[in-house]
Amino acid sequence: MKSTDAPPARTAFARLPSDVRDAVLHTAEELQLRAGEVLFRQNDAGDSMYSIEEGVLRILFENGEKPKLLGAGQFLGEISLLAPGVNRTATAIAETDCSLRVIGQRTLDQLRAERPELLCLLLQETCAYLVVSERDLLDDLRKRNSELEHTLDYLRRTREELEATDLLAQTDELTRLYNRRCLNTQLPKFMQRAEASGRGLAVLLVDVDRFKPINDTHGHSAGDRVLRELAQLFKSRTRNTDLLCRIGGDEFAILLGGTREAPARDRAANIQQSVAELEIHMPGAVLGITVSMGGTMFQLGDNADVLIERADESLYLAKENGRNQLAWMGQLVPTP
Repeated sequence: MKSTDAPPARTAFARLPSDVRDAVLHTAEELQLRAGEVLFRQNDAGDSMYSIEEGVLRILFENGEKPKLLGAGQFLGEISLLAPGVNRTATAIAETDCSLRVIGQRTLDQLRAERPELLCLLLQETCAYLVVSERDLLDDLRKRNSELEHTLDYLRRTREELEATDLLAQTDELTRLYNRRCLNTQLPKFMQRAEASGRGLAVLLVDVDRFKPINDTHGHSAGDRVLRELAQLFKSRTRNTDLLCRIGGDEFAILLGGTREAPARDRAANIQQSVAELEIHMPGAVLGITVSMGGTMFQLGDNADVLIERADESLYLAKENGRNQLAWMGQLVPTP
């Protein structure tokens, strides 16, 4: 039978001189297997080795090692012969009809009594074979470990690159806040947590008042400076668990998770007042900034669109009533 499998390593018995092998095989029993029959299974206790006279055996391993094909003139199972009771390390199945010789304990007893020198040779060759096999196994394990380390390193770097790419895709380049894409992704998750925990969720929408004149009078670099300063102020007035997003040119959204309505409204008022007190020093000018804010609380039954629309209606109310205002749930909040 032809096979593309690599030739198996020579066994300990194959290393013996031919006259010694002939003397041992002289006492062996014959065994016939039909294609598909199992000679032995992995973890079966064994006490004999086998010589293949005709046919092909397939050797299967459970550790992921590639199966091997053994054919006429090849041997397997020396360890079980010399150490009876030791579990088999693989499964042997007849690939074709096979004719085998079984070398069992009776052969060892006969060699021990009649040809002890042959038994010594077999033991020597088996030990030498085991040393070589162990060295090969260690080399293979080192190779597999190195390949695994390279694979894990590649996967780690790939994950980091994907995470970095995803983070960049959800981050506003100017302010380093998150962007509208992130808001659209995270808002439903904030809502799910609020519904599951019973703790509140507040949504704030913020517009910079009269931002266009700043750009027109002082230039776009001044406008960029204003947006960065506002981003830093928002960060200083919120928690790490809150979400800050720049969702447009001069528009921001802030998600305050795990909060009740009164504390959320007070925090929004604090942010709005802190902005009104902010001074941004530019060459030849000191800019005063104000913002209009609209806030709302998540209510059971809301979807993301409804929640944002309700906050936007409050923001519109704040802007229509002179700007530099906070409107909350459709009502203006008096300035302290």
